[in-house]
Amino acid sequence: MEQRPDIQQSKLQISNGERAVAGSANARLPELDLFGSFQSRGVIIPSLLPVGGDPITGTPVVAAIPTGGVRASRLFEAGIQFNLPVQNRVAQADLAADRVELRKERLRLQQMEAQAAAEVRNAVIALDAGKQAAQSAAASEHLQEQLLSAEVEKFVQASPQISP
Repeated sequence: MEQRPDIQQSKLQISNGERAVAGSANARLPELDLFGSFQSRGVIIPSLLPVGGDPITGTPVVAAIPTGGVRASRLFEAGIQFNLPVQNRVAQADLAADRVELRKERLRLQQMEAQAAAEVRNAVIALDAGKQAAQSAAASEHLQEQLLSAEVEKFVQASPQISP
């Protein structure tokens, strides 16, 4: 039974069905979520910005503006969220459907095991019938040989009495 791939596959499907039932049952339970986040906004990096311009050539004069790489703001968030499902009909329906499917898979496994056992019994009966047929054929052959030798002896004993 353990080496039949169809039975192994059915057992895996039952295991998956049990997990689905457990997951559906968990969907009906209260839920507690913890969350947290950190954000940094408005980062300023030091750079050179053009200020004014040279009156003769017209090229801008570049001067460093001392900004110093200051972060404009930091944002921290943390929280707890609690969900209490009250008569969650969708989760209850999913749980019922998963339980029905699990029952069907278990029945399918029992049917497969019964069918495999019947096939084994039938094969053993056929093997026994084949052995008996072979034994009876061997016994019949032995009896036919004895009958033939008796007929040959009769023929040999009767042939000297026949005179030409």
